[in-house]
Amino acid sequence: MNSSADTVKSCSFNVLNYGAVGDDKTDNTEAFSACLKALIEGGGGRMVLPAGVYCGRIIIPAIDSPKWIALEIVGESQPATLFGTIGRNELSSNNSIVKCLATSGPAVITAEPTSPIPGDFSRVHVVLRDLDVRTGDNPAIGGIDLEWASQCRIENVFVNTGVYNVQASKPTHGTIGLVTPACNNGALTILRNEIVTGFYTGIQVNEHTDGDNIVAASLAENVGRELLLEFLGTNVSINSQLEADEILIDLDTLAACEGYTELFSDASLRPFLSFWSDWDGSNRPSGQGHRLAAAAVMENVRRIAQIEETALSPEKQTVLRLCVLQIARLAGENG
Repeated sequence: MNSSADTVKSCSFNVLNYGAVGDDKTDNTEAFSACLKALIEGGGGRMVLPAGVYCGRIIIPAIDSPKWIALEIVGESQPATLFGTIGRNELSSNNSIVKCLATSGPAVITAEPTSPIPGDFSRVHVVLRDLDVRTGDNPAIGGIDLEWASQCRIENVFVNTGVYNVQASKPTHGTIGLVTPACNNGALTILRNEIVTGFYTGIQVNEHTDGDNIVAASLAENVGRELLLEFLGTNVSINSQLEADEILIDLDTLAACEGYTELFSDASLRPFLSFWSDWDGSNRPSGQGHRLAAAAVMENVRRIAQIEETALSPEKQTVLRLCVLQIARLAGENG
């Protein structure tokens, strides 16, 4: 007579038993699919990835049946989640890592919809735990896309581009590190200890989400590089003369608004100067910022001179013009 333990069917499926090899070379996409097929046919369960670097994608097929399935994909231990704002580091390769360096196609881990029609959610509760999910630097594909899963729980998962985020390239492909189940399906999303680095968009969170300790790390080195370019003025598309003209338009607009308010409102006004510009030159080539400030000063001088000119004799008007010219010369010599 068999014991009850002998009759209970195992719900744990080891990817190694389906041909997966964690050698950082073998494409394991088919092995992953074979393991998931057995798991789904068994009514759900846990797909286990022992420590190793598994190349390929995990594509969770659509579940279109009245009975929902709980599907877990778990690694051997919690990954070393590395992120920061300074220094240079290498990511660990000692955990359960799912890696795909493709330049097109679905995310590294993807849940397929039941049909091409938006809103046809797969009846699957996806659990991801203790995994390191990697793409390439400046990723052209997403990390985890569970948009069409009904529910998910993600815990101790590190989604990255294989490069410490401080050293990562500027992302240009518009890809997303993590997409949670979409809205309008009564979804439930639980995120615990979720770290995403190196993507254009870190995490796209949809409805009914409970999250704790979630980090979408910045690309600090890229931010610093962009700030340096701005400081040197090499990424400025407008020159100082054009921006000086823009400042004068801003001041004219402000003056017009003040005049309108005085004529048609009882509100009291506090005189102020609106100066929409990096006038101190902090993000312009040397001297440009001073020119912007000089433009506003000279315009004020010119307008005041015009007003005063009307009340002066011709002789004094000539003296005033010479003063204005002297101010303009000094302003030019000083930037």
